[in-house]
Amino acid sequence: MKGKTHSTEEIIRILRQANGGKNAQSVYRMHKLVGKGIAGLGAIIVLSIVVVNPWVGELYQDYIENYRDVMFGYIWWSLGLGMLLIVLGLAAARRERERSTGVAIMAAVLSLVLITDRALLVFFGLSYWVPDPVLGYRHRPDSVRIQGSRLLPSKDHRLQGVRTQINQYGHHDDDFPETKPRGEMRGLMLGDSVTMGHGVDKNGTIASLLEDILSGYERDFVAHQIITLESRVTPLITNMRSSANRWFFPLIS
Repeated sequence: MKGKTHSTEEIIRILRQANGGKNAQSVYRMHKLVGKGIAGLGAIIVLSIVVVNPWVGELYQDYIENYRDVMFGYIWWSLGLGMLLIVLGLAAARRERERSTGVAIMAAVLSLVLITDRALLVFFGLSYWVPDPVLGYRHRPDSVRIQGSRLLPSKDHRLQGVRTQINQYGHHDDDFPETKPRGEMRGLMLGDSVTMGHGVDKNGTIASLLEDILSGYERDFVAHQIITLESRVTPLITNMRSSANRWFFPLIS
């Protein structure tokens, strides 16, 4: 018997033969207890969205727009992981098998790691920048960030509460279609953070002001789209060419 392993069913059979089944019942109770505990953990994870959501988050975050994206992500992760643990936990409690309990325990450990990671993001938020193969980094697409906050602190009090809206291309602007609509004039502005509009909201950027001026004086086009491309010196030319070809600019300034 030395070195031989036994399944739960074999252990229960041996225990039943040893003392009339009392120890076997203890093993069954252990499986039920562990399974119900895992199901309860899943329920707690699901219920945590009552506290971690963009609406309640306004009570404990300085600017909720900085964290709305990660809070919505937390909701989906908590629902998925929590329901998974509830199902696996109840199945383990009902089947009272070693394999079912083991799978439930493994899922619980992995879920705790994942939900802890999501919870840390809820507190710290996502970075303002993401890696870029050409530029090295760029603004996070489809995001809104508030300057002068805990996530983006600033010593300049004038930046307090300034809203920076980043579109799907990583620009401080509204979204626009990649294909230029008929009758629209597009222009490309190249520059640094000043040209990009750091420290002002979208309507205060140079590109937005230029669009308003062109709409008032330029009648040959039905719409105007001025796109600001913030770039560092090294990849500037490559970025300018790729952007001009991508969005078709008749005017580059």
